Amino acid sequence: MIKDNFDKRCITATTFIIDKESKRMLFIFHKKLNKWLPTGGHVEQNEFPNEAAIREAKEESGLDIRLIDLDVDISRLKIDDSIGKNQIRPFVIVLEDVVYPKERHQHFDMVYVALAEGSRVNISAESSAYRWVDKQELDSIDTFDNVKATARAIFDKISNLDLSRF
Repeated sequence: MIKDNFDKRCITATTFIIDKESKRMLFIFHKKLNKWLPTGGHVEQNEFPNEAAIREAKEESGLDIRLIDLDVDISRLKIDDSIGKNQIRPFVIVLEDVVYPKERHQHFDMVYVALAEGSRVNISAESSAYRWVDKQELDSIDTFDNVKATARAIFDKISNLDLSRF
């Protein structure tokens, strides 16, 4: 349930990182929230959400990533000229309530999907562990319901895709 009285509202970018060989998804154990989460964080000033998604993934996992659009089969207007160019679209956009003991804020979260460009994970100090999860393991991790729902939808989308085409 979205509430009205929050200390602040922020634009964030989250990235569900996929290993293209195993089709497993990276989750990092977030110390402050005490939950398994995909990489992500706040969009900084003069930064676009897709740039934040890439930056946060690198900071939190050490991985280089490539954002992908899982709706590639949907025909859409193609723009690529001297003043404009299409960008990778978020997989979903979610308004989230974030409640800490001394702070309450909302995230307008641009949620992306990306392929890992390597396999060596090096987590940041914000996290205490990482794991690669498949769809069957998803129910065994402690995370938020919206994270599980998004992960399931991504797993469903990639189950029959050849990820090497991205």
